[in-house]
Amino acid sequence: MTSKHIDLPAKINAAYILHLKRSTQRADQVENLKALLGNKAHVFDAVDSQKMTTEQREQAYKQKLQKPYYPFELSDNEIACFLSHRAIWAKIIDDNHDYALVVEDDVDLNVTTFQDALNLFEKAPEQNGFFRFPEEKKPPSDLQKATSNRAIKIGLGMQAQIISLQAAKQLLEATQTFDRPVDTTLQMQWIHGVPFLEIYPSGVTEIDQDLGGTTIQRRNKTLAENVVRAVLRAKYRSHIKIKSTLSHLRKSSV
Repeated sequence: MTSKHIDLPAKINAAYILHLKRSTQRADQVENLKALLGNKAHVFDAVDSQKMTTEQREQAYKQKLQKPYYPFELSDNEIACFLSHRAIWAKIIDDNHDYALVVEDDVDLNVTTFQDALNLFEKAPEQNGFFRFPEEKKPPSDLQKATSNRAIKIGLGMQAQIISLQAAKQLLEATQTFDRPVDTTLQMQWIHGVPFLEIYPSGVTEIDQDLGGTTIQRRNKTLAENVVRAVLRAKYRSHIKIKSTLSHLRKSSV
């Protein structure tokens, strides 16, 4: 990682690095991110699934709350991940932050590209929403400039985002109980009503494999189980795409 510093816009009051304490292999990367993001950076302790109580789990997670139903049962790690993000939303509200940047501890930030993306965020017309910085799966061309687009179908992943105070309030209220992973829940704008903008190129890459792999582990599945899951996942994503499109069309016609 370069040693350059990222200048956060003045209206971003805090930058939270979401980190699970027992993931000691990520400690150096956390320090890198803190140095990069400057004096607004704070390490935010993730909820540890190994310390999560049965009561916490049962109060938060209920299957089949919203249609289309999510076809898989959540693991304790997925529930803890969701609770971690809800805790950050609560922190934004408690501290009355206008905006907060949230990054996971397994991301790397390209200083130049991410700075351009932040500059575009400052000019965005919608200022009460959720600003998503998608992971870059391949390097953008040198000629590609950052652009923002109102998301009709919100992408998956929680690598980096800026959350407004209003968005935090709406998301926290809408997710007192949940039935699917956090990123999948955020796709359901017809439930929470938060406007989403995606800014790309983002300068965000995920380096979890360089840091010991994902912290959301699952048991190895048989070939038959994987085939069934693939079919169910494809069917679910198709339903989400249709519902997202219909929701967008209804809003556009108002």
